[in-house]
Amino acid sequence: ILTPLSEIKKKVENAVTAGFVIVFYNPQSKRRKKPLMEALKIIREHLTSDTPVGIVKGGTVKVTTLRRLDAEKVDMSTTIIIGNPTTYIKEGYMITPRGYALKYFIHPLAREYYQRYINGEIQEGPNFECEYYPCHFMGQDCTFCYCPFYPCGDGSTGGYWIKDKGVWSCQECEWIHEEDTVKCLKKSLDDIIKEVEDLNRKKKELLKLRRSCICKTRSK
Repeated sequence: ILTPLSEIKKKVENAVTAGFVIVFYNPQSKRRKKPLMEALKIIREHLTSDTPVGIVKGGTVKVTTLRRLDAEKVDMSTTIIIGNPTTYIKEGYMITPRGYALKYFIHPLAREYYQRYINGEIQEGPNFECEYYPCHFMGQDCTFCYCPFYPCGDGSTGGYWIKDKGVWSCQECEWIHEEDTVKCLKKSLDDIIKEVEDLNRKKKELLKLRRSCICKTRSK
C-alpha cells in the first residue's frame, strides 16, 4: 500500500470525529499490521467501548463491539464496519438511524407537564418525592419526565416499536434521564420550546438537537 501512515491516521481522525460509519477493506496482512492498530487506537479515543462493530469474512458475518474486537483475527479477506455514536444492535443487525420527524398527538399529561416546564415550575434533577421514582434507575435526572422527542423512532437509546401496535415504547431508554444528556439538551431546548405545540411544530429542530446530544454524550 502506498498511502503513508500519517495520511491514514488523519483520515481516520477526521472520519470518526465527524460521526461517520467507518469501513475498512483488506485491513491488514501478516506483515502490514500497524495501519489498522493505529486506526483502532484513534477510534477508541473517540468512541465508547460498546460501539457496535461488524466483521465480515468470507461468508461469515459477526456483530460485536469495539471492546471485543480482536484485531489478531483480522486479515486481508476481512471487512470491518465501525459504527458511529448513534449505531445500535437489534436482532443481530447493526442499525444506524437516518432520522425522520414523526409527529404524534401530545398526551394530555405531557401537555400539562411542558406547560409547567415553560413556566419554570417543574422539578429539575432527581425527583425523590415522585411516587414512581426511580422509574428507570436510582439517581436519574427527572427534568424530562416526559420526553420532548416522543416518539423519536430511534432505537439507539433503547426505545422500540411495540410490534403490531404501532406504539413507541421508551421503557428501555435511560439516556434522557442521564445528567450529561440533560445538561446538553438544556443549552438549546429552552430556545426551541416556547409553546407546548412546539413539541410537534418544531419536531425536526428537536430531533436535530437530540442527535447532536447523542453524539456528544456517546463520544469520549
